[in-house]
Order: sequence, then C-alpha cells, then structure tokens
Amino acid sequence: MAYRRDGKDYYRVTGVIGGRECEAVAWNIRHGTEKSLVGNAITLPGSLVHWKIEKFLCEAKGYALPPPINWGPSAEKIIKRWEEAGQIQERLIMPANEGFEGFLQFYRSLYYFNDEERVPGLDPILIEQTMFVDDFMGTGMAVAGTADLIGRVWLKGQVADDGYFHECAHHVPNDPLCECKSQWVVTLMDWKYSIRKQASHPEQLSTYHHMAEVTGNFDKASENGKYPINHECWSGLFKRPNNEIGYELYKYPVDTSAFLEALDILKEPKFRTLNHRNFRLGLKGRCMFCAYQNNCPDRVVYDHDGIVHVDLEEN
Repeated sequence: MAYRRDGKDYYRVTGVIGGRECEAVAWNIRHGTEKSLVGNAITLPGSLVHWKIEKFLCEAKGYALPPPINWGPSAEKIIKRWEEAGQIQERLIMPANEGFEGFLQFYRSLYYFNDEERVPGLDPILIEQTMFVDDFMGTGMAVAGTADLIGRVWLKGQVADDGYFHECAHHVPNDPLCECKSQWVVTLMDWKYSIRKQASHPEQLSTYHHMAEVTGNFDKASENGKYPINHECWSGLFKRPNNEIGYELYKYPVDTSAFLEALDILKEPKFRTLNHRNFRLGLKGRCMFCAYQNNCPDRVVYDHDGIVHVDLEEN
C-alpha cells in the first residue's frame, strides 16, 4: 500500500485516507502488513475503465500508449474464474465498456468553436501523473499519489483575488456585470467507477491538488502561469445511480484538513476497525473494498466470490 522511490517509502494517499474511515487500515499500513491481501471483484471493471481512458487520452495527445494492465495474483484468480464460468463479458468487459462510454460522453460535452469548427475542450497534459511529497505540509510524513489527469479545460470565468480561476457565476444572459471570458484552465481530474460519490473523493482530490502545486506539476501544465489554475478539482463518475450509461461530474473546492487528520491517525494508529465503529454508531454495512480483510480480526464470512466481508449482524 506504499510507493517507493530512490529507496524511500511513501504512504499512498488513498491508503492514508482509508485509515480515517477505518483505523485498522492505518494500523496495517503503518506496520507494513502485506500478507493475504484481498483482490475485490467489484473493483476490476473500474481498473479496466481507467486503463481505457488512459489509452484514449494518450492517443489523443500522441503520447506513448500505456502498457497492458498488471492485474496481480488475486485479480487474475477472479478473472480466471469468470472465464471458466463464461461470465467474463458480463462481469468485466461489458461494465468497463459502459463506464468508458460514460467517459466519452463527458469528453464530448467539453468543446468550443474555432472558426465554426467544433474543437475538443479538454486538452490532456499530464496523464496518470505520480507525485511524491517528502514532507506533506510540515507533518514530516512522506506521501505519494497518482492523479488521473492534470489537463486544460475550456471554461468561462475569471481569476479571483485568491489567484485561482473561478467559473462564471453570472446566470443572467448578457449580464452587464459579467467580465468573464472563455479560456484554457488547468484542472485536476479523477475518474471514478461507482454508483455514488464517496466522502473520500474530495479528500483525495484536495490532496492531489496541493501535491500538484508543491511538486511543480501545475507549473508544467500551466506553462509557468500562462494558463490559470482552477480553484476546484473535478471528479467524473462513470456509473450513474440509475444505472444508465452516462456520467456525473462533481466539482470540489480544495480542503486538505481531512487528509491532515488522516495523517495524524497514521502516526499512531490503533487496531480499531470500521466494523467496530459502525457497531458503536448503530450503522450497518460491510468492509467491501479493504485489501487487508484477511488480516482483520472482525472478518466473519465469505461472499459468493470468495472475498472476505464483515458481517455486522454477528457483533
């Protein structure tokens, strides 16, 4: 659950945030737990969606194409089981294609007219950009994460007093107070394959936004200030709650306070599980996405895919 560069370990942003939700995750990360990590069938179509988007954007930009997906042993076992059962199209290929079609709808929604020719309004600059920060905001913690895209988007608005670009908020046509103009704006984006947005999405994107600033990646994308930087991060959700093919776009202001709280937990975590928290609060749910479920003392049952889940009814 960590990145490694030049012999140094960096905590993965998404793992750090997971420790805020379930402190047992932070405990496992802090203690380097690596045995019996779990692959989850639900995440596999999303991984393929990400790869298809990366390939599309690289082709659009003329960059080198990404290598094939390295699924890992757990995922390969699940895929092999699907293939043997004749379910590979239903469980992996078709869902990924639907998610990718949602992305294409989002991509086509961004455009402008240049000499009456419709031109894409999304210019991918840094695709799947991994960023390393040795000391995150003075905490002494080394963290790393990969932004799905730092690109330029054709938007109408203006640079505000905070130095960032803000989209036009003048809703009256031909408002005489509107001084906004359309321009290319550097925007950090993340792709999600899910039926709903999660509380961790803005936390993750806010962290990436800060990292893009301190690592100089925003300088690269903005050509050292030629293009303004968006004050919001965008999260594209490519599996809608009504299960139709399409997308939902969420725009989040930057707030790193939740990530700083998660870093504090990571410094001295206890083995307190999400299961314990939910039981204490009278909530129901299952630890469906945790890769450390085989190392969790609260695990009780296996679901039909052979993946460990927590059964709150047993507590």
